[in-house]
Amino acid sequence: MHEIGHTLGLRHNFRGSAGVTRAQLADKSYTRTHAHGVSVMDYSPPTLALDPAKQGDYYASTVGTYDRWAIRYGYTPLATSQSGSTAKGSGDMMPDWQPDAELKGLRSIAREAADPSHLYGTDEDAGFGGLGLDPTVSRYDQTDDPLGWARERVSLINSLFDSLPARMVAPGQGYARLRAAFTDLLNDRWYATLVTTKYLGGAMTARDHRGDPSARPAFVTVPAAVQRQALAFIAEAGFGEEVYRFSPQLLSHLGPNRWRHWGSMPGTDGRIDFPLHDWAMTQQSALLGQLLDPAVLSRIRDAELRAPPGEPTVTIPELFATLTAAIWSETGTPSRNITSVRRDLQRLYLNNLIRMIVNPLPDTPEDARTLARSTLAELGAQLDRARRAELDAYTRAHLVDSRERINQALHAQLFQNAGLTR
Repeated sequence: MHEIGHTLGLRHNFRGSAGVTRAQLADKSYTRTHAHGVSVMDYSPPTLALDPAKQGDYYASTVGTYDRWAIRYGYTPLATSQSGSTAKGSGDMMPDWQPDAELKGLRSIAREAADPSHLYGTDEDAGFGGLGLDPTVSRYDQTDDPLGWARERVSLINSLFDSLPARMVAPGQGYARLRAAFTDLLNDRWYATLVTTKYLGGAMTARDHRGDPSARPAFVTVPAAVQRQALAFIAEAGFGEEVYRFSPQLLSHLGPNRWRHWGSMPGTDGRIDFPLHDWAMTQQSALLGQLLDPAVLSRIRDAELRAPPGEPTVTIPELFATLTAAIWSETGTPSRNITSVRRDLQRLYLNNLIRMIVNPLPDTPEDARTLARSTLAELGAQLDRARRAELDAYTRAHLVDSRERINQALHAQLFQNAGLTR
């Protein structure tokens, strides 16, 4: 259905999934009539319920209301009159084309854009960073509450890790199946968390025209309370102390695929043992890079200007404070030993803040740079207190090195990037 939609001229509609609630998605009688959203032109993953008793259809079996509306706009005959002319050499009557009538008819259909059953957002709306403004427009998410969907998705995935060997490897099979399933779950969990980063400084978007029935503003900022819920979720699901902590038994059974053919070279397809530190670093770096993207930081500031007097907003200081508390949680009172995956994350965060004050990326708001400096100064004092505790050699060395790097950054000369405009 999706590909036939393209042949009929339809673009992707990555807001299609926002046209269905969680309860409706679990109701087979609803989805078999109304699909899994308002458009089959979305990219939708299989529907998986956290509670198996509430499992609905895994895939959509029909098209959505947006699809029917778009086809009506593209294919309804609107420009013909009752009278016609005879085609040369033929006795058939050819209808007269009336462009004014066509325009009037098309405008009448297009004015339905604000109808909740006609939600729309396409490829250029579904990105991240500067393009990732609307949290309801993403690939591979579901329901009108992407944050709630992400919470359930992460909970479901986390509940599967311990039972994964028994689920994936039958007697006589190799453990490469387990490794493949483990990496799939890591990726799925990471992406569900990544989608929620779009709530920070985000806004619901609309393409309505002035005068449309129930026309919506072009931008409606995500309420501060919802942004805070998303930030708290990311802090726990993306940067929490338990995120990459798995049982030694599971990690010991992540065997490689030993299959080789005549054209392959051993060792060119990665390590034989599973590089969990590399996976954690790559995924957490992407999450952190999205939250600290210059476009996202600028958007957070701009959202403050759109807020009416007295309306709460999420600010860059709040973002930095939340990230620091989650990523450096072991240095609170009392201080605790820091695991290797967590030390990597803390260095990553440190590097991002240091770069922001020494060599900021183009378009980084100057407020973000000054706040990064104050955050590092406060973190340095926190590390000084943490170093007084009885800690293992890894942690002590890490804290000493981190404190020294903060000192050097605070006293370094700012390198003004030629592309910096703010």
